[in-house]
Amino acid sequence: MRVLNGTKFRGFARAVGEGLRNRGFNLIEVGNSETRVKRTTIYFGKQSINEAYTLVANFKDAILRMDDRQDKLIDVVLGATFSNLRPKTDVPAAGAAINEIRGCAAYNTIKNLPKAANHKPIQ
Repeated sequence: MRVLNGTKFRGFARAVGEGLRNRGFNLIEVGNSETRVKRTTIYFGKQSINEAYTLVANFKDAILRMDDRQDKLIDVVLGATFSNLRPKTDVPAAGAAINEIRGCAAYNTIKNLPKAANHKPIQ
């Protein structure tokens, strides 16, 4: 996973990335996003749907955006509305069922996915 700062606040991505690493996530890189976002956005491909749903449970207001990446890399772009990770006690335990998010379409029915950000593919 990459954690990218999509805000004007310096050091934001590093702090959040370390918080996620402390929760067991595999942090590959922290840095700055080329674009600013209002809400934290989690970008992922078809190969990492379960991981993205697990990750989004740690955020209070993050949104999921599937793109055309073919690898398992997930990008977390922190938005201006981000204040803190959800308390660990509010995050579903490992092995818990993943709840469907209203309005999401089955991955195999989605056409013309947006282009993924440039990155070194991971498996």
